[in-house]
Amino acid sequence: MNTGTMQQEKLYELIVNEYHFQVNLNWNRNKFFIIVNLTIIFFACFLLGVVEFKVIQYFVSYLFFLGILTSFIGLQTLLKGIEYRRRIILQKAKFESMLRIDGLNTTVRMQEAVRNGKTEEWIKRIPRFGTINFYLFSLFFVLTLLNSFALIFVFGSIVTP
Repeated sequence: MNTGTMQQEKLYELIVNEYHFQVNLNWNRNKFFIIVNLTIIFFACFLLGVVEFKVIQYFVSYLFFLGILTSFIGLQTLLKGIEYRRRIILQKAKFESMLRIDGLNTTVRMQEAVRNGKTEEWIKRIPRFGTINFYLFSLFFVLTLLNSFALIFVFGSIVTP
């Protein structure tokens, strides 16, 4: 084996490792924001059920506002993570084409990346129905709505005597 081939194999290995890194990093970030958001919702609901002081209602409204922020940030993090992962998929596909090897296109989306000519549109596209990313996107959207309605409800009970 010559050094050029060894360097190309090493580079390909780095690209595949970067893909795995992106998948794990994005999943860990999504879990973090989901857990934080659900914790905020459960704690705020617990406080509403146990304590009936106006001060607690102000604090709970702040918690629901914090929940809106964390779910929105989680949604944006999900979308940015998808973008990063798709970029590395395209890099991997380009490198496989350059090496003339049959790549590790194990998912429909990876195969789509190889065939797709509109790369920037594909990278920025929102998740499609039926994918795990779509369900995560939907979950963050529902959490944002849930926190918003809860904030309106709690704030409404503070304002009205």
